[in-house]
Amino acid sequence: MMLRVVLFEVYRHYLLRPAPGAAVTKNTVVTTKPAAVSIIRLPRDRGARPRPPVALHDRHPAPAPPAPPAPAPAPAPAAGRDWGAPTEIPATSAYRHLVIAYGSNFGANRELAERFAERSRFHGYTTDVITLNELAASPPPPRPWLLVVMTSTYTSNPPANATAFKSWLDRTGPGDQTWRNCRFLVWGLGNSQWNAFLAFPRYVHQKLTDLGAAPLADLAYADVGSPVWERGHADWNARIWPVLLELSGARPTAAATARLAAENAAAGALTGADSITAMQRSLHGDALAPPPAALSGPRSAARQAARPSGVSSVMRFVSAGSRRHPTPTGSGPPEPPAGRSRVLLVPTILTNAVGMDTVEARALGYRELQAAESPKRTRHLEISLPPGVPYQVGDHLGVCPKNDEEQVERLAGHLGVALDGLLMVPETMNVSVVPKGVVLQVRNVLTNLLDIAGRPGAPLLDLLIEKAADPAERAGLAEIRDVLQAPDGPGSPLRATIDAGGYDIVRLLDEFPSCALNIFEFLRVAQQLRPRYYSTSSSPRIHGGGVAHLTVGLDATPVPGMPGRDFRGMSSRYVHALREGDRLNVFLNSADGFHLQEDVTKPMIFVSAGTGFAPMRAFLWERLALKQAGRTLAEAVLFNGIRSSRLDYIYRDEVGRLAAEGVLNHVHVATSREPPGRRDYVQDRIREQSALVWRLLAAGAYVYVCGAQPMRAAVRAAFVDVAAEGGSLPPESAAAYLDELETTARYRPDLWG
Repeated sequence: MMLRVVLFEVYRHYLLRPAPGAAVTKNTVVTTKPAAVSIIRLPRDRGARPRPPVALHDRHPAPAPPAPPAPAPAPAPAAGRDWGAPTEIPATSAYRHLVIAYGSNFGANRELAERFAERSRFHGYTTDVITLNELAASPPPPRPWLLVVMTSTYTSNPPANATAFKSWLDRTGPGDQTWRNCRFLVWGLGNSQWNAFLAFPRYVHQKLTDLGAAPLADLAYADVGSPVWERGHADWNARIWPVLLELSGARPTAAATARLAAENAAAGALTGADSITAMQRSLHGDALAPPPAALSGPRSAARQAARPSGVSSVMRFVSAGSRRHPTPTGSGPPEPPAGRSRVLLVPTILTNAVGMDTVEARALGYRELQAAESPKRTRHLEISLPPGVPYQVGDHLGVCPKNDEEQVERLAGHLGVALDGLLMVPETMNVSVVPKGVVLQVRNVLTNLLDIAGRPGAPLLDLLIEKAADPAERAGLAEIRDVLQAPDGPGSPLRATIDAGGYDIVRLLDEFPSCALNIFEFLRVAQQLRPRYYSTSSSPRIHGGGVAHLTVGLDATPVPGMPGRDFRGMSSRYVHALREGDRLNVFLNSADGFHLQEDVTKPMIFVSAGTGFAPMRAFLWERLALKQAGRTLAEAVLFNGIRSSRLDYIYRDEVGRLAAEGVLNHVHVATSREPPGRRDYVQDRIREQSALVWRLLAAGAYVYVCGAQPMRAAVRAAFVDVAAEGGSLPPESAAAYLDELETTARYRPDLWG
């Protein structure tokens, strides 16, 4: 009954309309009815017919009345507090503009590029932050220009948003005026556990130099496999910024100081208020106007005028006469003063924080691959891809995970925000984890864009220490911060808890309740929720072109010192929680260099461990499709590593069937946990079968390897031993033989960084 009363009152005061772009989701379990409908509410006019919204360019704003007095905001963290004095660059300088171009599949370099742009603006530069592909499509600068490249390597090739840039460089010959006018820096980010570490950043630095561009410094890089990689990035910034400022003629000025003070005041108006008030100010506050055009480059301005779908907001302006403004109460944000336009804001809904274009897939079914008594879980998931999204055997599927709904609600409670609330991050605020200048929804930000389940960073701990009202809590937070800042420090129970994933933002706010954060403070120190790549484990020829299979492991690691708490990987937890019919956001990425060879009359050697068998399963099913199509296949051998044949021999029945079909000629399984007391690994089986392996290599075999870095290194060493024994080669010649196999793409490890 109360619900009917509430609905009647809502309908009496508001017109309900479908939200722009909303679609009705049907529920047909019992009867056909809407499962979810996104709506907007428009105030009913008591005296006249509602007037339609007017276009933005037709709006005639009234002079803004004086803003009501606000409580003095707490000081916001000063932008660039470690960057020295703010500067300006003379109008006569040829280097007043920075083009910051990034290549990134996981989002790390994009975030670093945004940080670099913030520091650039602090020093008075105008900037463009674009992908390397966008740089390749841009008209060449007619005068001297500055370029900063930040990129990684993906499967020994460029990231997806840098492939056109590489093609452009490959086509360009030395002496091109565009590059002779260029001064540049290259920053590489990768993981040394992958064989292709920094392959593309090295190529870019060398190629730009060959084309006549002038490097301002040597190639710099960081290894994300190291817990202190960000320290290396900070050291690079400390080295290159004096060079840039000297080249541009930047000098501290009173105007630069005033600019910084204004930006800090605007940020303080948001970080110094409660979340609800701050969100209202971010959307409607006159003091938070966009920065002047001088702070953005021409490409940035063009992108603001025509943002791609999914990165724009709709603003509809409704006549002030269509709304009666009730007297403000303490239960919510104040209403706009009489006579001012009411703005209806429709938020941008994003599937991920790193700018990947995604499609919506649907879970068709799943099954558990390991025995019930196994301490680990491995899920086989089948998903339906939308039409027009083809993939090849060996391709990678990117999954955009979502945070746990309960965790999202708890964090929203700590931040004092409503999940359906809206906000906008100003262009001048030091935030790099969400888009600026667009309307965002709290639920979407906390669910899809921010990593709220991962290991906290030292900046978050610094903020919590600053905000903690309880001295004992400040001391406890300082202990956690000290451990995070010294990853190589001595062991302790606290370090064991942190290293096992015992703390995330929600746990910290639960355990230290005197810390009161608002949402803008949190955004300044939050970390992005990044997609996760999985090798597809299916063949489109066998399983259907619109169906992809994933094989995803899940480890539940107990956290020392926290009874009952287990740590589970973010994306693995998300995939293992999917049920039939659930929808997920995905994208495909070609695993260049890890596709099946074209000449299938040459032998194939497959080496895998654990869920590294996923792409091998795909390749084997593809071999069956080729055989059924009448193709002649050479021999194939599988070396597969598992822990126990009783507990975790995944796809065992399929391996047997494929062997019976003649697709797989030799199967060698290494079990690292049986018999007890003996460790048997795939590299041991490769050495045991040295004669077979050498015979296949001599016949032109291709080798495919997928597994963790220690396994890949051990397998490569085993192949060197096979070459040394079978070819009677000294160690250095055997190692060179493996290098040649890799150079000629006959040795194909599944590479990621």
